Amino acid sequence: MESSRSLPVRRLPGRLRRLVVVVVAAAVSAVLVVAASPSVASADPFTYVDVSTGYHAACAVTDDGSAVCWGWNQARSLGTADTSERVATPSRVELPGGQRFASVAAGEYFTTCGVTTTGAAYCWGQHHLGSYFSPTSTTPVRVELPSGVRVRSLANGGSIACAVSTVDELWCWGDVLDFGNGSTEGTRTPERVPMPDGSGVRSIDVGPGAACAVTTSQRLYCWGTNGDGEIGIGYVSTKVSLPAAVLLPAGVEPASVSVGLGRVCALDTSGTGWCWGDNYEGSFGDGTYTDSRTPRRVLTPDGEALTSLQTAWYHTCGTGTSGITWCWGRGGFGELGTGTTLGGKTFRQPVLPAGVTLGRIAVGLATTCAIDNSSRVWCWTGSDWGVAGTGDLTRSLFPRLLAPIGSPTVTAAEPRETGAEHAVIRSFVNPNGASTTFTVEVATNPQFTGAVRHPGTTVLQGGRYLPVEVGVRVTGLAPRTVHHARVVAVNTHGTVTGAAVSFTTLGSEPSFGAPSSGGIGGTTASASVTVDPGLLQTSVHAEISASTDFATSRRVDLAGLTDAMAESRDASFASLLPRTAHHVRFVATNRLGTVISATLTFVTLGSEPSVSGTSTSATAGSVTVTASVEGGDLAGSAVAHLSTNEDFVDAVQSGATEWPEGQDSSPSFTFRGLAPRTAYWVRVTARNALGSATGESVSVTTRGGVPVVGTLTAATTGTTSATVEASVDATGLATTLIAQVATNESFTAGLDEHFLGRFSGEGSSIRRLVLSGLTPGTEYHVRYVASNDAGITTSTAVSFVTPRPVGVEINNGDDSTSDPAVTLRITAPAGAVAMRLADNALMRNARVLPLAPSATWTFPAATGTPVTRGVWVTFHDESGRATAPHGDTIIVEAKEAEEPGDEPGVDEPGDDTAPVVVSARIVKVSANAAGKTSAARTRLSVAGRDASSGITQVQIRTKAGITRHSVSASRSLAGVFTSPSRTGIWVRLVDAAGNTSKWVRVRG
Repeated sequence: MESSRSLPVRRLPGRLRRLVVVVVAAAVSAVLVVAASPSVASADPFTYVDVSTGYHAACAVTDDGSAVCWGWNQARSLGTADTSERVATPSRVELPGGQRFASVAAGEYFTTCGVTTTGAAYCWGQHHLGSYFSPTSTTPVRVELPSGVRVRSLANGGSIACAVSTVDELWCWGDVLDFGNGSTEGTRTPERVPMPDGSGVRSIDVGPGAACAVTTSQRLYCWGTNGDGEIGIGYVSTKVSLPAAVLLPAGVEPASVSVGLGRVCALDTSGTGWCWGDNYEGSFGDGTYTDSRTPRRVLTPDGEALTSLQTAWYHTCGTGTSGITWCWGRGGFGELGTGTTLGGKTFRQPVLPAGVTLGRIAVGLATTCAIDNSSRVWCWTGSDWGVAGTGDLTRSLFPRLLAPIGSPTVTAAEPRETGAEHAVIRSFVNPNGASTTFTVEVATNPQFTGAVRHPGTTVLQGGRYLPVEVGVRVTGLAPRTVHHARVVAVNTHGTVTGAAVSFTTLGSEPSFGAPSSGGIGGTTASASVTVDPGLLQTSVHAEISASTDFATSRRVDLAGLTDAMAESRDASFASLLPRTAHHVRFVATNRLGTVISATLTFVTLGSEPSVSGTSTSATAGSVTVTASVEGGDLAGSAVAHLSTNEDFVDAVQSGATEWPEGQDSSPSFTFRGLAPRTAYWVRVTARNALGSATGESVSVTTRGGVPVVGTLTAATTGTTSATVEASVDATGLATTLIAQVATNESFTAGLDEHFLGRFSGEGSSIRRLVLSGLTPGTEYHVRYVASNDAGITTSTAVSFVTPRPVGVEINNGDDSTSDPAVTLRITAPAGAVAMRLADNALMRNARVLPLAPSATWTFPAATGTPVTRGVWVTFHDESGRATAPHGDTIIVEAKEAEEPGDEPGVDEPGDDTAPVVVSARIVKVSANAAGKTSAARTRLSVAGRDASSGITQVQIRTKAGITRHSVSASRSLAGVFTSPSRTGIWVRLVDAAGNTSKWVRVRG
């Protein structure tokens, strides 16, 4: 720990140094709030006047009256600002009102008490605080002694505390029956404890369970727990409630007493020590391990007299008149300070540096502390609760110095990196164990009047005992000025101001290099200059004028400079006059002045534009003209004119196309909405700030003609659909395109027209027609007709036949027949070479026939009720592989007696007035009628006449039966009626008299 004192400090005489420290410490509470006032340049760590150890904790009083505690901080019982459970560095205990401590008693179990220099008593921790309304507290609470009672000394035990007043009265308080006044219950506030002989009390000590007092009449009284005979009355008992006289040998006068765990030791006026109670591991020091209920003499080496004697829980220490300190008893936790765990009845000396002797000794649980001849505190302990007070939590079998806490040590300030408006002020600060902040004060006078404070951003953490280099960058200083700086450091123990230093800031007016020009155009230019800011923040702008005296000028602000090196600045100018002399200068300003650069002169460029290379292109409704323009180093614009005459009378002007300065252009203009096949004249005109130029006039004619239709092709063909397409060119005119579809080449049968759109533009594009709902096995013819204002074009027709579905069809798809001999239509797939026919889907009793498009087949005739018959076919390739069966069915009816005639107008026999069917034909098959399903519907057009009563009913016969349609009685009939089938349809009429026409077969 000596390294923490390595900085050279100015030593003051001991008494004066203590006086200065007291004065500084007394002002701490004010210093922490207001600016630090100057004090000594450096301060030593604290020295100590009192020390006390307890239950894994210890406290000490500094020579300026401050109290510090360290160790086990259970529930913040140490009373410091440190909230850690283990406080390894002595931490300050603050008293209210700036009071100072005279002594402190660490206590045996999480309660600490102390006496102030004014005679007040304070306690803090977990119990026996001496306050009625504060049974526990993390900060000192004043003991509620009667008014006027001032305390001279105080002892603090495990459950009670006792104080001796300045008039030798004894006052005790606590939570159990150990006061010694015979009280039957504990008390939170002090009660008077009288001595049996009525004398006053000279000194008092309280241990974990017992208390003892030395009276002014040289008597020794003890009370409390007596389980080990520690009361010294010659016998063992549970408790002694009133002070009992210790059985000291005759003639022995007690001078001081120390109470431990089950053991008491006293020192008489001759320097002889006496111990009684529990002689744990030889802690009596009488050369035995034998317990005793009466005092036994302490046998020091060579019989040396003692100046102090202290016992604790398990060990005892004393100091002889020669200045040697011995400890004896238990040493298993290193509490004897020998560097080993050896203990017992043998007197052992703590290992200390040469020349160090111990005075005030405090012993506790596994810990011993003492104040040496230089007022420093040494501790040794087997506890890892930080009781050694050395800044760490390690055990120490050797005595170690208490961490050298105190007000900071500060060296003289040192300026570095000085600039024009800033500097870095550095110093070395030793926090001396306590968390420390620092501030740099800067002023322009050595008295620091009106000084500016610059707080450091770093906090020096507690537990450090070496000087640390700190620094603050101070800004906003006046350039070229003498400044004074000093460092002020603050911690909980005091404020220290380091020695001041003076320094002069830098800085000068700005300066320029020679300006130069660049990028000169017709109306634009740029200029550059190098600016030295003189280490100060500097603003820069440029001025440009057409006159040398800058009577009228234009200002261009540029980026400023900081306190850096010289930098280049560029200024750009626009909207200048072409072919004109201009003058430029730069202006720079900082805190020390304004400087103007030399003047730079240049002449802008520029000439009139020119137009050449005019060319044109045209469509049916537009003309495009393009030209090459030389801009003359100036920005400009170009337009085009269009007219139907060479003189450009009533010409149309285009929108303008612009080009930037210093570039040429190739503008292009398009005039739209023009008449096709018309001659026009065009020309281009360019203009800039110095003039204009017009290019040559060029004649151009717009396009346009009759549409062009390419070869029509059938792209795809299906059984009921097809796609055809052709290329069509509208030649720039609005063109209408239709497609014609027919079943004959003359386009007269079944003609159907489709609208394919109206379009314009130039160039060919594919126009496609998609047909659906076609009849399988039917030849179709398609052609395109395109028309525009220039004429009509009809394409060559394309023809195609829709294929039939693969399979077999009976009687062209009829639903019924009365003739069992039917005709089969066969459609085979590609690759088939043979077919196999049967009258059942299982293909039993089948016949193999050569592949043919048709065949005849005879069913068994129906003899009564109509029956459904069918034919199935499979197709085979050369290897014999077969397709799945394809089939068709038909209803075979019993053959009726031949009906008389099937032509319109032929009457059935019987009634000359019967109606006549004039015509009957299919006009439309619905979409779902394409297949042979029960949902199929067919519309029939039927016409008839009746000469007598009038037609009242139309009957339609199919394989499903007869459907009847009633109509209003009329001698003539023309109407459309619905049939449930599209094949095998017969129609007849019924008149109002019940006469019927013959059945007429409806043709498709």
